[in-house]
Amino acid sequence: MKKLITAAMTLALAAGLASAQVTSDNIVGYVTITNNPGTTYPSYGNCFITVGDVNTSAVLGDITADGMAAGADYLQFLSPADLSTILFATYIDAATADGLGDPGMQGWWNLDIDTRLDSTPLPAGTGFIGNFGSGSTVVITYAGEVVQDTIDLDMTGLTYPMVANTVPADLTLGDITAEGMAAGADYIQFLSSTDLSTTLFATYIDAATADGLGDPGMQGWWNLDIDTRLDSTPLPAGTGFLGNFGSGSPVTIGFPNPVAP
Repeated sequence: MKKLITAAMTLALAAGLASAQVTSDNIVGYVTITNNPGTTYPSYGNCFITVGDVNTSAVLGDITADGMAAGADYLQFLSPADLSTILFATYIDAATADGLGDPGMQGWWNLDIDTRLDSTPLPAGTGFIGNFGSGSTVVITYAGEVVQDTIDLDMTGLTYPMVANTVPADLTLGDITAEGMAAGADYIQFLSSTDLSTTLFATYIDAATADGLGDPGMQGWWNLDIDTRLDSTPLPAGTGFLGNFGSGSPVTIGFPNPVAP
């Protein structure tokens, strides 16, 4: 995996640019993704926590989305039970707020623009779907504190969770683990940004399963036929995927410590 930025370093990411500086014992920074016209339904997710938060959580207000057509472009947060939308969130950027004559309007709102959503909690690993049909170029900036530790996301009881790369650096699937998956039955899906069709299915053989098969080298990510390794599949900063965990097994997805050697 790519080591995260420290002090005066800057990383060029495939999805954008990330930079950070050291403040006391914290590493803080930002990741910027430019969502171009035609990328209608991107799978995104936050990769920082609110600075100083002790619960490894962020809020929606830690993210900005310059260029959104407010009320027409928005984010969708999906139910992990049935994939219904449980929250729509649109953004009024600084330019739009100034045009409305009210700079204080900048921030996240429901689609009726009558309820602020800046305080919506985003626990580590929260993913969401963009819905950007206006044709505008939208620049999304995630900002906050880097979690300087491994993060294990408990997926128990969540059939269809949207999961985000929790690390503000480009990873591959091989950098993350998925303990407890029923290989071939439980899997993750990468979705098309054009029509939300599935472009890739990936399942995981954990250490216990690999040992049971008599081949510890089998541990890792595979296609559903278990004949093609997928460990090298990119997972850029600020992006996400959809889980499909129907076996009932308790699944834990583990992300690496971004500052580990």
